[in-house]
Parts: sequence; structure tokens; C-alpha cells
Amino acid sequence: MTEITQGAITTPSILDATVDVVPLVTGITPAPGSITPAQVVQFDVTSTAPGGISAVVITARYVSGPGEEIFSGVTFTSPFSGSTRSAITDGFQFQLSRSGSGWLENMDLKITASGADGGVLAPNPTLITYTIPAGVGANAARTAVKVSAGGL
Repeated sequence: MTEITQGAITTPSILDATVDVVPLVTGITPAPGSITPAQVVQFDVTSTAPGGISAVVITARYVSGPGEEIFSGVTFTSPFSGSTRSAITDGFQFQLSRSGSGWLENMDLKITASGADGGVLAPNPTLITYTIPAGVGANAARTAVKVSAGGL
């Protein structure tokens, strides 16, 4: 590191500073908004940092409260075992699908990633918001319960 001396004060040169490369989430399909329970969600997580992406964790945060871990950084959890992670230039492409009745309800997909150089997603985490139309898939039972409960 180069040091600059001014009188009795020695400070590191800002010319020697390194900047962490921030991982990016791009190529989100479908676009945030309404999806069906069976729909596949796809996106890329990339970083041009030396060493590329060091970690990615993906969770679903449902509006009713509980969430689910989708990708632990190593493997997909059982409801998402049909999902894929493929190597692409500078990172990974994720294709997420939930087995059984599909996506449970309105949700935020929460993506946390870091590059090998220490850079983190901006914003970290990245949230992708999706809504399931009322009366469709798992939301059909929830909608019926809400209507019934409202009449009591």
C-alpha cells in the first residue's frame, strides 16, 4: 500500500483502495407480479469478481408468515427438488419450481448472495414479489376459509 506523508500524518493512498464487485440478480422471468402456482421462476445471479459467486441462499417469505428455504447454498430443499442451478458466465442461473400444489401463496423470493471478493447483493437481500390470484391453487382453500370466517 502506498502511503502519503503530510507533515506528521501518514495516510493510505485512496489510489490503492479496492472495491468489492457487487453480485447482481438479472433476467427475472416472469417479471414480478402475478404468477400461477405451477409457474417456474427463473433468474441469474452473477458477479465479475475474481472467484465469482461464493454463496447464494434463496427463501420464500409468504404473506401469512412462515417461509421456506428453497436453496441452502448447497442444495435445494425437498419441496423444490425439481429446481435447477446451472453454471453460466460469471455465476448461476436458477429455475425454481415447487412440487405438489406449487407456490403456496403471495410471496417474496428473498435472494442473498455474495461474491468471492466480499461484495454482496445490492440491495441485499434482493426481493422479488409475486402474487397468486385468489381462488387459484393453494390460495383457493385460503380464500374460502377467509370468506367463511368473515361471516361468523
